[in-house]
Parts: sequence; C-alpha cells; structure tokens
Amino acid sequence: MSGNTYFEDLAIAIAIDDINKDNNLLQNITVGMKRFSDCGAYYPQVEHYNGGFTGLVGTEVVNNVVSNNDVIGVIGAEFSSAIVISAEEFSLHEIPYCSALIGSPRFSDKNKYPFFFRTFASMTGFGQIIFQLLDVWNVKRVALIVQKDDEVGLASGRDMRRFLERNGIIILADLQLSSNIDKLTCMQHC
Repeated sequence: MSGNTYFEDLAIAIAIDDINKDNNLLQNITVGMKRFSDCGAYYPQVEHYNGGFTGLVGTEVVNNVVSNNDVIGVIGAEFSSAIVISAEEFSLHEIPYCSALIGSPRFSDKNKYPFFFRTFASMTGFGQIIFQLLDVWNVKRVALIVQKDDEVGLASGRDMRRFLERNGIIILADLQLSSNIDKLTCMQHC
C-alpha cells in the first residue's frame, strides 16, 4: 500500500505544480498541498494492513482536515472499509473527496456521499455483468461465495444478489466466508 500511496502523492504534487505554473487555469490562485495521515507514524506492520476500520485515528484525521479553513478538497488513498467516517464527514462539511482506491458500491450513493468521487468505476453494476454472462449461458440457478470481512466483497455481493434475483436467477446458497479461512473450516462448510 505505501508504494501506491507514494506514487499517488507524487502525481498529485506534480499536478498541483503544473496548475500553479499555468496562469490561464486559476488566475491569482495558488494551490497548496497538506498531508494528513490516518496511519500514524510508519511501522513495518503497516505494509500488511488489510483494509480494516481505522476508527479513532480516522476520526482525528477528519477533525484535523475540517478544522483547517484553507482545505478545499481531499485526495485519499484508503480502502473502502476505512473511509466510511471520512466520506460521510467530508460530505457533511461539503468538502470534495476523491479516492484512488475505493471500489465499494456503497459510495456510489450520491444521497449519502454527495461530495465523494473516485478515479475509477466502482463495483456497482457487477451483478449486471455477471447476469449477462449467465443469461448467455442460460444459467438459472447459482450459489454465491462472498468474502464477509471485506467492504468491497460484501457490497459487491449485495449488488450481485439484488440484480440476479431481480432478473429471475435463483440463489441456491449465499456463503459468506472469512478471508482467513483455514483448511478444516473450508472442508466442514464448503
């Protein structure tokens, strides 16, 4: 994750530099960059972060950003499960928030997250894509296996289930498995 964040940060810095050099873009305005982190100081285990909820630290970062009157937008590189607080609070305070990593369909709801946007499409509509494939193959019944401890997995699974059922596909089983499932558990439940 830290490598991705470094290059995203570098791209943002280069873009800001280009914007500030072009007098035709934002006349008499200089764009600056402030860095906030919900990871705290660097420690080796951060390289193995699994995208879990950031809780208190995430709340503190939001408070730091919101209390800075000169912050007019936020660009983030967090996992879907970690930005729930940020996306809600920044929308509440009408601060645009762009993310480079968020894939969860949850954040496509503009009623809940009107100031959130992303640099790539979400997993919303994944159910439609799967349905089209199943329809071509004339499949009428399926079983779903979803990763239950992952925001993207759960939200994508809900989207898929909703779309498939709406289009007449019968869901025979909906297995929600943990990402750290062991062989014995798999043999007992799979």
